[in-house]
Amino acid sequence: LTLLGTITTTRVFLCRSGLCRVPSTPTSTRVDTSTHVVHPRRMFGTAGDLGSRSGQRRRQLKWTVRVEEQRQEQEEEGTDLSLQLPSGLPRPSRFQFSYGPHPDQCGDLYLPGGKQDGRRWPVIVLIHGGFWSNKYGRDLMGLMATEIASARYGAVLNIEFRRAGHGSDGGFPNTLLDIAAAMDHIPTLGNAYPLDPTRVVAVGHSSGGHLALWSSMRANLPSGAPGANPIITPSLVVSQSGVCDLKYAYEKFVGGYAVPLFLGSTGGGRVDPMHLMMSDPSQLLPTPSKLVLLHSEHDQAIPISMSQDFASLARDKGTDATFTIIPGEDHFAFLSQRTRAFAGTMNSIQSFLYPEVGEDLRRGLEEQSNLNAFIEATHNPRGIRSSTKAMTNAFDRQQETRKNDNSNRNNDDDDDNTNDNSTRE
Repeated sequence: LTLLGTITTTRVFLCRSGLCRVPSTPTSTRVDTSTHVVHPRRMFGTAGDLGSRSGQRRRQLKWTVRVEEQRQEQEEEGTDLSLQLPSGLPRPSRFQFSYGPHPDQCGDLYLPGGKQDGRRWPVIVLIHGGFWSNKYGRDLMGLMATEIASARYGAVLNIEFRRAGHGSDGGFPNTLLDIAAAMDHIPTLGNAYPLDPTRVVAVGHSSGGHLALWSSMRANLPSGAPGANPIITPSLVVSQSGVCDLKYAYEKFVGGYAVPLFLGSTGGGRVDPMHLMMSDPSQLLPTPSKLVLLHSEHDQAIPISMSQDFASLARDKGTDATFTIIPGEDHFAFLSQRTRAFAGTMNSIQSFLYPEVGEDLRRGLEEQSNLNAFIEATHNPRGIRSSTKAMTNAFDRQQETRKNDNSNRNNDDDDDNTNDNSTRE
């Protein structure tokens, strides 16, 4: 009893002095076990310089707290679209789908609301981050999926996949196999929903940026490699502070032991060089896809130089790649509405899928050399309505042009048949 009293007294003293923090769980609050902190030696180190182990713990705790804040924001704003969008915009429809037998081989399909008019929508595939860890899921991208579909940019696939971690069979090669299977499942979904498999955009945040870039380079994989022989290759990839260079991340310990854990470390943090080569976008260039690399100025998880150097390497190898620094924001700004990072992503998708829309807006951006004008126009109700109407009209013009082309071809065929019949007579 004396020993127990001493231990209790010491514990209380340490807690009150701030030397030890004991989490308290109110009885009225439900604990979400998916947000528990992972050991810093296995997850989430620094970008570049490692620093001390205590520094790693602080950065890891900050990541966990910020992700939880994003989840709370999505619960508050994502449940009711009237909190995010003007009442004049139609709500999207959401459907769940599976692309394999594993419980994590699934996703959510968001279809734009309103009149469909027989159109087939471009497909925007969202791949969440979290350093490939099974502690995080596709709910991180739920807000962006809702926003893109509500703005009628296209149909959205917010996909889940097997991830690395305790009790999971994710990591190499299963994570890559799942990304490939989800991409190649788009034509199958197109048989049941109005999707256009020829116009696919991949958007990935953090480690999801790595997977999105990798999905555009599967044609360069050797035969027998996971994900080789693709059916679908995205036309555009938007990397949001992505892990573009896996070799650099491994050598510089970006994310702590996240890269070795993902690649299947054989012990001591060592990885199979072939696993690294088949997973690393920087070693699989070039790609026919257009690459847009966005990176936050104050990113403390992934170094800016990774995206910048990758864009230069891609251009040197003949790939159409652009690099943009998002001023004044951090790694998590891409997951929040009303940020430059969020608006920059939306602008990248819109300008690629609908190049004839918003010329005045983009001209203003070029003159001001910042994203303030786009943010103001995007989150102004009148601006959203006019932009959505402009995109709808542009899409209708494209459909009308295709119909006229088909009609002209049919008329030409009829004329040819008539001439042939006349010649035979």
